[in-house]
Amino acid sequence: MKKISSTVLLCASAMMSNSYATVSFDIQADQLQTAILGEAMASSGVVMLLADTQDNGFGSVEPFSFGGDLSSGLTSNGAAGDDVVLWVSDLTNNSIDGLLIGAATGITLGSYGSHTLSEGDALALVWFPDVSMIDGMVNFGAAYGLFDEVTGSLGSQWTMPADGTSGHGLYAFTENSILLPSGAESGTLSSSLLLADQIAVPEPAAAAALLGCVTLGCALGRRRVKR
Repeated sequence: MKKISSTVLLCASAMMSNSYATVSFDIQADQLQTAILGEAMASSGVVMLLADTQDNGFGSVEPFSFGGDLSSGLTSNGAAGDDVVLWVSDLTNNSIDGLLIGAATGITLGSYGSHTLSEGDALALVWFPDVSMIDGMVNFGAAYGLFDEVTGSLGSQWTMPADGTSGHGLYAFTENSILLPSGAESGTLSSSLLLADQIAVPEPAAAAALLGCVTLGCALGRRRVKR
């Protein structure tokens, strides 16, 4: 599976096509949790809206920097990296742990560097309970959750809408939501879907060093056996 690379490029807004209008989203999720089921994520935690531009699914998260101007989008620079970060925020405006209510605006279909954001691209919400906007960096070992269900709550479609769409709803309300809206489909999602039960992989350098230590240990072990 592809991964969100540790090297993140800021794509120049000048490369965006002027032939497209903008798209905006109404994003609501309740409740986002830590790696412990039932424990609401602190309001300082970071959330991101991702788009899969090559229809090959969302991979695991690697350490990367998310600082900078997002008006032109951030995209990974891995060998197969194509997940564009469309929006970054936290929960501080809501003052309620675990509750996300936000508006992602000014998103444009078209070119994001070497990737193209198109109608129908899969969207996902990723959250990092132990990362803050001040950090500007997702480090190795950070817990995170990823919600990329095609259909969320209230029938919302987690795919890129048509050009010019305003206020496209992206909703994820679980059975233990704090502020559950009315409607038969509002709380049908399992609470585990909004659980940060995934762990970011180690940095490539750290993984290589660990592999080197294991290899050295095995070599020394073989030498002792020969003696």
